Amino acid sequence: MRKRTAILLVTVALVVIVTALAWWTRGARRPATLELTFLGYTNKPLAIATALVLVTNTSRVPFEIRALTHARNVVETNGDFFHVPGFVSPAPVNLPRLVKPGQATVLDVSVNDFTESYWWTEVAAHPMQREAWLRRVTAGIRNKTVQSWVDRIAPPPQTAWIKLGPITNLPPDIVRVKNGWRMKRGQP
Repeated sequence: MRKRTAILLVTVALVVIVTALAWWTRGARRPATLELTFLGYTNKPLAIATALVLVTNTSRVPFEIRALTHARNVVETNGDFFHVPGFVSPAPVNLPRLVKPGQATVLDVSVNDFTESYWWTEVAAHPMQREAWLRRVTAGIRNKTVQSWVDRIAPPPQTAWIKLGPITNLPPDIVRVKNGWRMKRGQP
């Protein structure tokens, strides 16, 4: 009888441990994202038009908005680097910026080239999760098998790339002409 009770207690303890571990790691499996919304255009000093983009954190994880451009948005030509046609990056002013859960912030996107019929942008957001205790405990272990198990259970946070666009409308006072664009009212 004691043997059956011991087996039952061990089984219950294992089920409780596995359930607790699954509950604890469920947040890591759910992708945390931000929402981007185009607010409109505004005039900024030394810029023709600046788009305002609202970044809203609807997850339970704080995010750091970073001044990064993904490699897929860059083209190299004769040793010079250019953005792909239509891509505009957020202005690096006041970046990196922390957006806590439930908060929002506005980013500036300088849209000065209107030769394309549209534009789009992409924001680099890094989740600022506290390092999992399991990762801290196993940080000193040099065993690749143990480290791969930990990476599966509590993966390290990855930078998310959130795209907004394409935006097809032009700011006020911009007219598209055959060779590019010009300002209304006869301005260059």
